Amino acid sequence: MSSQLGSPDCLLRTATTTGPPKVRRLTSAAPTAWSMSWYLTTAQKNTFKAFWETTIYHGSISFIMTDPETSSSRSFRILSWALGREAQNVWKLDATVEKLP
Repeated sequence: MSSQLGSPDCLLRTATTTGPPKVRRLTSAAPTAWSMSWYLTTAQKNTFKAFWETTIYHGSISFIMTDPETSSSRSFRILSWALGREAQNVWKLDATVEKLP
């Protein structure tokens, strides 16, 4: 597995008639986005697709996963994912997940 951390978007920008937009913080607890990749066998790919469809209902429900930053159990939600075949029985899963506060 590989992972890459993104910055949370917790600012609200309001346009003004003159000058730069006003910016204020929405909240102190914003979700943090991660880009992650895994190499899966065909069986693991099928397990992931079943998890996506029947356990987390196409990403509408969060799930517990090991945090790649702290190695503790945290709540995550999958925002998007893509599967690509790498070899005969090897698939690459690229996903964007958010760590919930």
